[in-house]
Amino acid sequence: MRSLADSFAEAGFVPVIDDVVVSVRVLDGYITGLRSRPLLLVQLTPSLDVIRVRDSGRHKQVFEMWSHLDAQMRAMTRHGLWLDTSAMTAIETVDEILARSDEAVVTE
Repeated sequence: MRSLADSFAEAGFVPVIDDVVVSVRVLDGYITGLRSRPLLLVQLTPSLDVIRVRDSGRHKQVFEMWSHLDAQMRAMTRHGLWLDTSAMTAIETVDEILARSDEAVVTE
């Protein structure tokens, strides 16, 4: 089965999937389900304290509802680039991802 992301890649676009990957099952689904290669994974891993502060400044707060996912994510086997963005701005995060994109390649 061809995914939408694969269709975009075949058309010459670079697809980006934004998801919260906190289980091996979900990650395995991406690895086996996506045909396009290279497959890159960037896992943003700011500290819970930083997430709490960032969430408090948003219109809709969801920290208490979803904070348990942090432990699940950190218990996963690490694939790709895991990036602690606690002290980074959005622009610094993008720059770091681009500079280290070779580390984000997922091998099966």
